[in-house]
Amino acid sequence: MDELGVVQTFLDVIEQLEIPYMLVGSLSSNAFGVARTTQDADLVVLLRSDDLKRISQLLPTGFTLDQQASFETITGKTRYEVKIEEPIFKIELFELGDGPFDASRFDRRCRVDLDGRMRYMQTAEDVIIQKLHWFSRARRRKDHDDIRDVIRTQNEFLDWNYIRHWCGELGITSELERMLDAIRRSEGSL
Repeated sequence: MDELGVVQTFLDVIEQLEIPYMLVGSLSSNAFGVARTTQDADLVVLLRSDDLKRISQLLPTGFTLDQQASFETITGKTRYEVKIEEPIFKIELFELGDGPFDASRFDRRCRVDLDGRMRYMQTAEDVIIQKLHWFSRARRRKDHDDIRDVIRTQNEFLDWNYIRHWCGELGITSELERMLDAIRRSEGSL
């Protein structure tokens, strides 16, 4: 089974258990921008008290859910890891935060074709906002490139009022403007 097959298998378990989720991270930026390789898949999930146990019971052989929560410094969220033996891959589950942007992007999640299967994913606008937020904290080149690629690919379809609203609320408007200026300089226009 390849990495995408691993993700599809895990999403089948999540959907069977009716756990609300959305794909985020590189899978969402790949869907709306330019595909790049990744060593993991990230999901935001809305967990109930016994969901981790229920997930563990349905996972196929070779999938292991570590039910010990950890804190992810860049996202500021609680996370759990599902490790896969073959191929070596991991799925990170981030609990849905309680902030207004977290609620907004979860409410706006959309169904997107992921290799022939309709899966929940954050919108292109929310990819940009979330990655800008992470980039403002960690300055990871991959976040910068993902933002640029999603803007270039989706520009005419984006809800710029929504993006500007949440960038203002999150205090990252200057990051957005720097990104847009850099794209304009490299391409002549947006």
